[in-house]
Amino acid sequence: MLIIGVYFKYNNAGSGDVSWAWNSARHMECVFVTRSFLQPIRNPKDLDGPQVQAVLPGWLVLKTYKYQEARYHNFRVVMEVLKDPDHIYSGIRNHNDHFWCFSRKPEHWYNKDGHRIPFPKELVYTVYLNDRYEIFDFFPRDALSKDSTYCKDHEQTFGAVIWTANHIS
Repeated sequence: MLIIGVYFKYNNAGSGDVSWAWNSARHMECVFVTRSFLQPIRNPKDLDGPQVQAVLPGWLVLKTYKYQEARYHNFRVVMEVLKDPDHIYSGIRNHNDHFWCFSRKPEHWYNKDGHRIPFPKELVYTVYLNDRYEIFDFFPRDALSKDSTYCKDHEQTFGAVIWTANHIS
């Protein structure tokens, strides 16, 4: 299933149907969404174990499409962050160890018209997952510094950095 240039697998447990089409302005139009979509990710509970499926809930896609155009187009960045994070933090939501934040400093992101633009150097993009690996939020945060891939105040905001990519020193 193609979603704004990003591939997800169907979660067959969902109901309804999904239909996507390019309009003449090269934007995606969502006709109807009730299914969730799956993306393989590094397992934050077992970092050296097999991958698990992160769930992008259909309701979140639909809500974002209807009310937050720029965020909707940035589902492409969400996919990039989940596939290749710079850091994985645990301890989201009052330091609950089973809620996670995946973060990455992407090169580009998308404006409300769906145009690719450079990602600001002073930010990192974060994606938040609950204990069922469901995405419940995603947004940019201030970086520790312009050259840093860490979130500002990550020691106070999150319980711990549980994984860092090999290319990060």
